[in-house]
Amino acid sequence: MRRLAVLLCASGIARAEAPPVVIAPFKTRCFDAAQLAERVRLSVPELAVRVGGAQAGASQSVRVAPDGNGLSVQVVARNQAGKIVGTERRAVPGNDDCPTLLDTAALIVARAATPLHALKPAAPRPERPPPKPERIAEAPEPKPAPEPKPAPPAPPPEPKPAPPVVVAPPPEPKPAPAEPPKPKLAQEPPPAPRADSRAPAPSASVSTVSLPRTPPRRHAELELAAAWAFQLDSSPSAPSGELHAGYAWPRAGLIVRAGVDGDWTRTTQSNAGAITLDVRRLPFGVEAHVDVRVRGGAFRFALGPNVALWLVRTQGLPRSPLTTVVEAGLTARIAYRLELGRVVLSIGAVLDTEFNAHFLDVHGVGTIAKTPYVQLSPYVAFGTQIF
Repeated sequence: MRRLAVLLCASGIARAEAPPVVIAPFKTRCFDAAQLAERVRLSVPELAVRVGGAQAGASQSVRVAPDGNGLSVQVVARNQAGKIVGTERRAVPGNDDCPTLLDTAALIVARAATPLHALKPAAPRPERPPPKPERIAEAPEPKPAPEPKPAPPAPPPEPKPAPPVVVAPPPEPKPAPAEPPKPKLAQEPPPAPRADSRAPAPSASVSTVSLPRTPPRRHAELELAAAWAFQLDSSPSAPSGELHAGYAWPRAGLIVRAGVDGDWTRTTQSNAGAITLDVRRLPFGVEAHVDVRVRGGAFRFALGPNVALWLVRTQGLPRSPLTTVVEAGLTARIAYRLELGRVVLSIGAVLDTEFNAHFLDVHGVGTIAKTPYVQLSPYVAFGTQIF
């Protein structure tokens, strides 16, 4: 027993000697290896911490390296033979607070290195003999309750003497009592009228919410639309806005529209430097439309001519002229219109086609861009009807 206690104390002393913590030299924007070693010493004073390269024998090597916006902290434990017996790697997310980054890295190193050694074990306590089991007295078995004794039978009742027979004289006849007046009955309510057999019988029905069906009337229209114009035969696309004004009959009508598109640019290099074209479209048109009435609104199909006015401005030349290009074409429109009284909400698409396209050239450089033949513009609109 004494020999076993000596061996346990010797093994506890050997485990208490913790291998040193060696931090590889590094430097980040917030701290370096010396600052990290000082912070680890303050956190765990019993650890031997130094800065340098790997050493022979047991040690715990620490490597800190940048990892994106944060840091990567790796702790490698080696035994006396220099073999790796444990590895732990943690990532510290990026933070502009340098003291917080330093505290977090020191805490990771301290927590990774601390479990690798233990404190001195306490001296073994002398074994105590197990307590003797107490003898528990057996509880006496419950005795059955005595059965209740049956009650003695009750004595029979004594016979009562018969009463003496007395002959009474015949009773005198009494006058018949007068009958009380009968109470008046309440008047019965009149019979309920019979239901008309021709009336339809009530039936269960489910109430549904339906859109109002506005009767078609002649009215003036004013609408503001927002769209995004996609040039199908060219790459640029741009936002667009339009104003619609027109007059409609129950099934048909006319619309006049005018709008403006966002500008797009084209840049090329020349001997004189970079040359840039800034291009913007102003669409105008007149459309005839047919409305197919449905519950809540109508589907609108429109067709008409259009005129596209292109404004081209040149940058990078000795003079910056403003060139205007006019193109004619055809417009087709399809939309669904939700009519809520005088308010109208629309969603649809417009297809603009031009009969000819213009190539935008710069003298001495060549063609830089061209106007599109086909342009598709999905749009939403908000308008009102003026009766």
